[in-house]
Formats: sequence, C-alpha cells, structure tokens
Amino acid sequence: MSKIVCFSGKLKSGKSTASNFVFGIQMLSLELVDYFRMAESGKLLVPFADGSEGELDFSAVPKEFSPGMYEFMAEKVWPYVKIYNFADTLKNILIGLFGIPWEQLYTDEGKNQPTQYKWEDMPLSKGKKGFVTGREIMEHYGTNIMRAIKDDVWVNDTFNRINAEGSEIAIIGDCRFPSEVNAIKKAGGKVIRLTRNGESDNKHVSNTALDKENYDWSNFDAVLDNEHYDLDKQCSELLRVLKEQKILAYGIEQEDTTFRAVSV
Repeated sequence: MSKIVCFSGKLKSGKSTASNFVFGIQMLSLELVDYFRMAESGKLLVPFADGSEGELDFSAVPKEFSPGMYEFMAEKVWPYVKIYNFADTLKNILIGLFGIPWEQLYTDEGKNQPTQYKWEDMPLSKGKKGFVTGREIMEHYGTNIMRAIKDDVWVNDTFNRINAEGSEIAIIGDCRFPSEVNAIKKAGGKVIRLTRNGESDNKHVSNTALDKENYDWSNFDAVLDNEHYDLDKQCSELLRVLKEQKILAYGIEQEDTTFRAVSV
C-alpha cells in the first residue's frame, strides 16, 4: 500500500511548492538526480545529462509529455513517487467535456481568466451573472454540484487511482475538506497544514472549510507556520517536519535552496 503524504492550506499557501519539494527528496533517494534546487516559482530545478538545469513542475499534470519523458517517468519515477490532486479528474472533465483550455485550470494567471461559460447558464448559481473564471468553474462544478451529489466523490476517485497505480509514495497536494483529511488518516497517511494566508479574500467553502475557526487543527499531523517564511526557510522547516513525522528515512544536506542526499 502507498505511503501517503498530503498538504492542506488555502490558495497560494505553498502546497504545490511543498509537493514538489517532497518529490525532489524522493528523486534524490532513488539516485535519479545528484541534487535539486527549489525555484522561486515553487518548481524543481534539476540537472540534465548535458549539464544544463531544467525547471520542472511535478505538482500539475503537464499539458503534454514527450514520448521519451513519459516512458522515463512511467519506468523510473512513478512506481516510487507520484503527485496526485483531488482535482485531477475534475480538471480532466472540464478539459475533455467542456473544452476549457489547460492553462485556465493549471496556471495561476489562467485560473483567473474568464471562460466561455456564463453564470446565467450554471445550475445553482444563485443569481450570479457574467463569465465564469477557470477557478470559479472548478469550485462550482467540483464542490457545489459534484460534492453535493456525493461528498466523497473526489476522495474515492483519488484513492482508486493511488491503489491502482501502487506508487510507493503518493503525494496529495490539495486537501481542502474534513472528509479528505479523514480519508487520508484512515489510510495511514500524514496531513501537513500550511498556514500562509495566500488568498484570504476567497470565501468559497473549498478555501475555508479547514480554517482554524471551522476545523480542529489537532487533527492534522503537523502544522507548518509558513506565513512569514521565505523559500529557504520553508524548505528547511518542511525538511524538519518530514523527519519528525518519519516520512524521511535518509540524510539530506541543504545549502540555501539546494539539496543533496548524504550518508546516514
């Protein structure tokens, strides 16, 4: 059974950065890279065979994979570590059935851009008007419609994918509801809460359900108070938490935002 590590937090709290960080740690343990660095964008900077560095984001489903890259990930990486999101299948539905561009579901800038759909045409829109943004259609369709029909619809989907693929470590980067925390802990996983209040003006339940006033934070396995951390500090503190939670079983050496495996 997969070991599950999950991150919870508000929009732009650092969940994707943390997910990429754990992914990078696992790549070191597999000796797939000699080192990795964290970019300010939250992506991984990894060395390539030609001596150059490439910026990679493993927290999002890529727009497309080259055949060689897909084969490498499927053979060398995903059996050992893979990032999942409860919203993965939701995004696939919105792309495949509704024709919403990848950029409007996976990039910060794109998520805030209006789609071709209007609130007036949405069920349960409560009189809202105008074009719906990528973020809004994910919130509305994913939560107000799909979770209203079946509360654990995305939990079941994600765990089905994790169980079918059997990666040794499954990283989940978007825990937003109590039912998701409960499911992860029931499966023996760890849930780490990030406190940075990235978009406090978003009042949708998917961004507030796990706020301190709405949820008992003692249910989290760890709380990382990254509100005022720079990237270097967040990485070092996350490394500490991973060790404390026994998620990390090997030595890691940190120099600023560069990380290497060391003997223990």
